[in-house]
Amino acid sequence: MYTAAVIGDTQIPYHDPRAFDVCGQILSDAKLDMLIYNGDWADFRAISRYPQRNKDPRLFSELRAEILTAKERLATFHKSVKPKKAKFTSGNHEWRIERVFTSDPKVTQVLDIAEVGEAVSIESLFEMKKLGIKFIGQYPKGCWLHDGLEPERNVWIEHGMGARKEAGYWITNLMRDRWASVVVNHCEKLAIVWKRALGKSYFGIENGNLSIIAEPGKGDDIYTGIPHSTPEYINHRQGFSLLYYDNGQWFPQTIPIHKGRAVFAGKLYKS
Repeated sequence: MYTAAVIGDTQIPYHDPRAFDVCGQILSDAKLDMLIYNGDWADFRAISRYPQRNKDPRLFSELRAEILTAKERLATFHKSVKPKKAKFTSGNHEWRIERVFTSDPKVTQVLDIAEVGEAVSIESLFEMKKLGIKFIGQYPKGCWLHDGLEPERNVWIEHGMGARKEAGYWITNLMRDRWASVVVNHCEKLAIVWKRALGKSYFGIENGNLSIIAEPGKGDDIYTGIPHSTPEYINHRQGFSLLYYDNGQWFPQTIPIHKGRAVFAGKLYKS
């Protein structure tokens, strides 16, 4: 049996340490053949376009500190989980790095110098090659989950570009657009939807997050923009997905995390 997992929207340094820890414990026990880091690993708030008041002591005002924290977390997490293979798709927050350079046409040309462009890439900043993580490319590029399956049997993974307030609405639309089973982040809901059409059964997953930004109380006022200043209004959920493939069939499941607790294979995991 092939075992894979997809996590995303950790939004380091604004990750929830309890959710992060529980996720790592479960993925380590799951013995993964493939792990997909599905975008927004880091928040990059220091270069965000959103209002920044920087009054909360949890906030990072320097990009360098955000990158170092995210890089260290990636190395520690990846070495503890030990998947056989791993891929990293960029999210809209990783794209903030690229956007900084596109604000000035002259600066943008500097990125066309191969050595410079490579040095400031997400792949380089997070030292993915050292960890054996395959970088998929600039947002919004996605990838197939299983390297050995044809598209009609595979699962498409992308960070995503849209959201709905109610869980399941966005992935239902995206499944129709991609003509495949799909796992998406960005909308930060936690839902799984099944569909049967023309003799084929396929599914879509909205993959949750591991962030305090989504948690009422914890994430209040980290972002001052509406509605992010009041996470309760966004209907986000902490969690991730595990996907099993055997004898031509996928068996996906979402793992919700509640206050640093989750259940996997009949076992309660606690931070």
